[in-house]
Amino acid sequence: MGGTAQLLFNLIFGLVVLGFASVKLGMRKKYVFLVIGAITVPIAINYVLFSWRAPGVVGDSNSWLGFLANYSGGILGGIIAYIVAKIQIDAQKIADKKKEFSGQLPTLMKVKMELEKFKQALGNVKKEGLTKEKFEVNTYYFTPMEKIDERNWSLLDLIVDTKLLAKVLILKNKYALFIEALAYDLNITYVIIEDAKINKEKLEQLKNQKGTLSENEELEIKRLNGVYHRNRWENIQMKQLKAGFWDDLFHGDLEEKIEECLEEISDIIFQIEKDE
Repeated sequence: MGGTAQLLFNLIFGLVVLGFASVKLGMRKKYVFLVIGAITVPIAINYVLFSWRAPGVVGDSNSWLGFLANYSGGILGGIIAYIVAKIQIDAQKIADKKKEFSGQLPTLMKVKMELEKFKQALGNVKKEGLTKEKFEVNTYYFTPMEKIDERNWSLLDLIVDTKLLAKVLILKNKYALFIEALAYDLNITYVIIEDAKINKEKLEQLKNQKGTLSENEELEIKRLNGVYHRNRWENIQMKQLKAGFWDDLFHGDLEEKIEECLEEISDIIFQIEKDE
């Protein structure tokens, strides 16, 4: 009777454990059925052997009941060990995710400050009432602009949300280019370009008159030619950049994108502070 009682206890306790596992761990039905099958197969064997009196059976009923009790007990022990390990692993994963989520707080705070500076800079330019032509040509000296602080962008890889990270990287690049465009005065480069062109033409005329130039004069022509082409190319690029930002300011959605990004960051900051 001791083997029978132990077997019944194992079966009942095993079913309770399986029920808990299916609810707590979300075990798939097929795994639950496999475990139930592992416990019930010996019972089926016992039924076939003893109810039908199969020939060649070795051992009496007590021996088989003792075997079944040990068999089901071993399986039950394995199930319990698995459930305990699974609970510990899942708990550690949750703790790691929470730590990773909270770890982005300082970076998000810094990025938020930088984007607010960017938004303010855009607003300041719009308030000045510049014409498109003046904005594209002159340096922006009316209101001092804070340059981008790279220290506040140094740990962007801590941002968990990859979509948010992509938005932040795009806005960071636009911010840096915006400040560069504002600080660039096309009038100055026009003067440099024209000065290099005039001096180069003078030396070339001198060469035509004399037939030859000194080594230093030849090097000067090459230098002036480099200055002319480099500044001309830079002038064209910056003019296009300034024109692009003008369109973003008055006809695009740059400010809306900054505001949306700030809202996302604020929501995450609020959630982190709430959880802590």
